[in-house]
Parts: sequence; C-alpha cells; structure tokens
Amino acid sequence: MSRKGTILVVDDTHASLKLLTELLTIEGYTVRSADSGELALRSVKRSPPELILLDIRMPDMDGFEVLKQLLSSEESKSIPVIFLSAVIDVDLRVKGLKDGAVDFIIKPFQKEDLLARVRTHLELYQLRVRTEDQARKISDINSELKREIDQRSIAEDKILQTVSLLDATIESSDDGILALDKTGKIIKYNHQFVSMWKIPESILLPNQSFLAIDSVFRLVKDIDQINSHIKSENCESDTDGFDRIELSDGRIFEWYSKPHKIGGIVSGRVWNFRDVTKRTMMEAHIVESLQEKEMLLKEIHHRVKNNMQVISSLLYLQSQTVKDEYTRHLFNESQNRIRSISLVHEQLYRSNNLRLIEYGDYLRKMFGSLFESYKVDVRQVIMIIDAHQVMISIEKAVPCSLIVNELISNSLKYAFPNNQKGEIKIGFSLNTADKLYTLDYRDDGVGIPEHVDVVHPATLGISLIYGLTKQLKGTVTRIKDNGTHFIISFPSIDLKRDSL
Repeated sequence: MSRKGTILVVDDTHASLKLLTELLTIEGYTVRSADSGELALRSVKRSPPELILLDIRMPDMDGFEVLKQLLSSEESKSIPVIFLSAVIDVDLRVKGLKDGAVDFIIKPFQKEDLLARVRTHLELYQLRVRTEDQARKISDINSELKREIDQRSIAEDKILQTVSLLDATIESSDDGILALDKTGKIIKYNHQFVSMWKIPESILLPNQSFLAIDSVFRLVKDIDQINSHIKSENCESDTDGFDRIELSDGRIFEWYSKPHKIGGIVSGRVWNFRDVTKRTMMEAHIVESLQEKEMLLKEIHHRVKNNMQVISSLLYLQSQTVKDEYTRHLFNESQNRIRSISLVHEQLYRSNNLRLIEYGDYLRKMFGSLFESYKVDVRQVIMIIDAHQVMISIEKAVPCSLIVNELISNSLKYAFPNNQKGEIKIGFSLNTADKLYTLDYRDDGVGIPEHVDVVHPATLGISLIYGLTKQLKGTVTRIKDNGTHFIISFPSIDLKRDSL
C-alpha cells in the first residue's frame, strides 16, 4: 500500500477509466480499476481500497446497486464512495448522498477540484481509520486496565479477608502474640499479650518498643535468661526459639519465637507466649502422684515377695518335721513354686519398670535357685538360655514362671539319672507381628516315658503345665525327640481386654 492511499476507479467507459487512473497515479496514489459493478465488488472483497470513485450509469449493475452491496458488507461499509455522473440532476445527486455516498462529482470534472475532493475524503477516511484504530487500542488498554483493576480489587478483597481472619485468629488466641519488624519495632500484638504481661497499651507503639521490653524485664525473675534469648533470637535471626521462663509473681510462661520471612528473607520475628502455670502445677502433681504410686507398687511387690518367702520358710520348717521322704519332696516342690512367684515380684521391686520384667534375667535367677534346691552340680547339667531383652508383664510372667518351674524341676529330677551329664536349653522370644510369646524348652536327658499320658496326666507338674498354658490362652506342643521338648506359645496381649 502506497503512502498516499489506494483508490478503486469503477467506470464502464474505458476512456474515462484510463483518464482517472493516469491522473491519480501521477499524484502518487495506488489505483485499481474495474469496468463493471461485479468486477468492482470482487476487487473490494479481495482487497478493500481506501476510496472508491464509482460511476452511476453502468449496464447490468448501476452505481446505486454497487453502493448498496458495499454498505451491506461489514468489510466494505466504511469505505468512502464518490459518485461520478455525466448527468446534471439534483435529485440524482441528492439520492446518491442520501444512499451513502460521501460526494458527487459531475463529468467532465476539473482536475484540481477532483484531486482536492479525493485528497479530502481519503484523508478523512485515513484519519477515521487511525482514530478507530487508536480507539480500539485505547479500548483494549481500558479493558486490560479494567481487568487489572478488577483483579487487584479481588486480590485486595482477599487480602482484606485474610488480614481480617488473621486478626480475628490472633485476637482469639489464648496465647499472647507479639510481632516485631526487622529493626525490633512493634508491628502487631493481641490483647492477651497485654493482659499476660500487664503492659499499658500506650507504650506498645512502634517507636516505644524499648519501654515495652523494659516492662517485660521488670516482671521476669531471671533477666539474664530472657536477655540471652533476645540476643540470640534477634529480629534478623533465622532460627526458631523456645524456652520456659518464671515470672517474679510465680507465673510460668512458655515462649515460642519464629522468624517472619517475605520471599525467603527475614523481615521480623513473631513471639508466642503461653501461660503454663496451671499445667506446670498439674504436671508436678501428676509426677508426684506417679512417684507415690510407684513407691506403693514397689512396697506391694516387696511385701508380696517377703510374704511368699515367709510361706516358703514355713513350708521348709514344716517339712523338717516330716519323716516321709515323699511328703518332704512335695513340700520342696511347693517351696519352689512359691519361690518362682516370689522371684517375679523381686524382679519388679528391683526394676525401674513396675509393669514389665526382663525375662532372660529372671530365667537365669530361677535356674540358680532350682539348681540349689535340687543340689545339682552346674558342671553336671549345663544351662543355656536364649531370651535376650524380652520383656513380659506380671500377668503373663507369674503363670509362665510356674510352667518353667515345672519343666526345669522335672528335668532336674528325672532327666539325668545316676549323675548323667546333659544340658537344658530354654528359648523365650516375642514375635511382634503375631503378638505371640514362644517358650521353647528342651533337655537331652532320658525323656518322658512312653507310658506317661501328657494330655491327661496323673501328676501335678504336667497338669500345671497344661492348665497354666490354657489360662494364658496358649498352646502346648510336645515334640518327641531325644530328651524332653516342649514348645509353648501364648499371646502377648490380654485377649479379653483387647476385645472390649
């Protein structure tokens, strides 16, 4: 497109078409020509010009029809059209202007007049196009500005809502909250902070932070403690802080401090103060109560142990008055059973844990006690225990210990006759996945005679093993091997209590 503009000349008279084309081309315009209305419409559709010189009198489609179709199209309705006519008719001129033409030139025309009108209407069109283009740009800018303003307004509303929610949250907190900027000036606090520290709000101003700190110092029992925190957790520090401080009036506060960051850069610090006076007193009371209960439980275990030792001693004294060896033997077995229970309470009494005992340690002590009771040489029968760091509760330990007592007693009495050497192995483990204890007991002695019915035993010892295992909700498996071999499994949890 030329600098001056593009003009479409439409005239069925070739001489007139040529004259206008040459005249306008010399003036620097880009000129296209069409000798019929149909060709003119095609040319406009292909590439709209900036001005059309249109002859009225043309065969097939006159200028009025061409103008009508131009005005009906969105792409061409704004193109200025100047009618050309060799007929001097006022009505025709009025009709042309009324139908939408911008001017009317009578042929033959004056060159200067034609060029002046062409220049005027072309410049007006170009000005209008530029104005409309600028208006569109301004409209786009305004629309964009409106969108930005709307977005900012929405963002501001959200910020206001967030700030309002934050203010309400801070104000409703039971903690005293204080926020400082990077320079240590107060930027935010809640009324709980004022109430806790008894600071007049008149001094809680950004330029009077030192007065607020002075008020805090006057209430704190250990000034050096809080001073060290202020130095280490200053408003430019990137570390979190926590401590518990005591006030001169007896109250106890916990504080938490955390850096406030914007874009990853520390811009200040937020302090939370919580009054834990009542909680601290309750904790102290609970600790004291637990210590009292612990002492009471220790005393109970101690007394139970002592009482059982008394019973064991009485049984021993009574056995000394009996002549019958079998009766003495029964007294001795009863003593061993009582001693196995007493040993559980002794372990609990000496332990820091009043609910659980370390069973491997218990088994070693039980072996020693039974070896001494049956006067067995430890060089004759070797003891092997595999029960490393397995803990068991008193509810499980007492029946389990009675079972172990019967098994060891039977081995020491019957498994190694005539001073036969051998070994006793006992494994005790806890499968945490299945929550099952497993007691694996074996000796390499003569074993249980074939005629002995272990399922329906006639002896008290075997009956106790099966009865106590049933009490533990467990199972007994006897493995026929060289010597005696029992595997006893029972749950580590109380099934009745767990099902409630």
